[in-house]
Amino acid sequence: MNFHELNCLSSARNFSPMGHEIAGDEAERLISKQIKSAANGLSFIYNGKRVPRSDSTGRYEIDIILLTRQHLYVLEVKNYSGSLSKVGSNWVQTRRNGEQVEHEDNLHKNQLKLEALNYYLKDFKIPDGYIQQRVLFYKDLMLSPEISRDSRVVTHEQIKSFIPKVSIFKRVEDQFFAALIHFLVSEEEKQSARESVMTKRINSEVCRNIGDKIGILRTWDEICLKGGRIIRGDAYSLYIEGKEYELRNLEASTGFSCKWTRNKLFGFIKSLRGKPLGFVTSKHRKHELTPSKDKIKIHRVGRPNPEYIYLREVEWFCKG
Repeated sequence: MNFHELNCLSSARNFSPMGHEIAGDEAERLISKQIKSAANGLSFIYNGKRVPRSDSTGRYEIDIILLTRQHLYVLEVKNYSGSLSKVGSNWVQTRRNGEQVEHEDNLHKNQLKLEALNYYLKDFKIPDGYIQQRVLFYKDLMLSPEISRDSRVVTHEQIKSFIPKVSIFKRVEDQFFAALIHFLVSEEEKQSARESVMTKRINSEVCRNIGDKIGILRTWDEICLKGGRIIRGDAYSLYIEGKEYELRNLEASTGFSCKWTRNKLFGFIKSLRGKPLGFVTSKHRKHELTPSKDKIKIHRVGRPNPEYIYLREVEWFCKG
């Protein structure tokens, strides 16, 4: 009998999903459907892809990549509020309460991401002007003329007319993003009307091959915590049964699930019988879990150092 392990499992915290995570998967499915409809069927969308820098010093994370035969868009989405102006080489945001925040020039930074993606796709001999960038301001903020006049900037005002009065999307953010797609496709149609489409579009096979190449780019690794919250970052190692298992070289979209006996009565009975309270299962393996010892090491996005998370608080892990 080992009631210490049962107590450890019972102490696992509950992590509710953050507000922006709720209904995200369903929204992405609906948005993808909207894109295919707007772009005449041949289009691809990718979120959070991490493209290698051309100097091999790391990776850039791209918010959204939208691929059609007409263009490949590198999209950066910002939710600044208040006003935004260019001061020297940076952008300065003045919030509604008067607080000022300095940001890196988003157009410059997104251009670096564009160049890295262009280098990554160099084998396709992509024509000039095919890869374009846009910085989207999700909220209705006041922009200085120097920023607003840039054709690579997309404002809330430009997108607003593409938001339908009745939408299949529940969240305002998803309605806005779907409207952004329709706006970009509308801009392509206007350009096609002015210029020869045949000289601008790439053929369908090349478009699909580019899509396949982008598709294999890694995203962040994901861990689903007890309660449904998703955390993202680079997962390093898994520690179970006193052994370390390397996670960095796993294939994309592989991972494992943690199956815990969280019901206290069933857990009590298992403890009486000396049975394990949990298992970790992957495609080919199954290991017993110890709530007080087994853990995963991850470097979360935006945090300075890696950390350990006990598997008693984990539901599943997926490699990006």
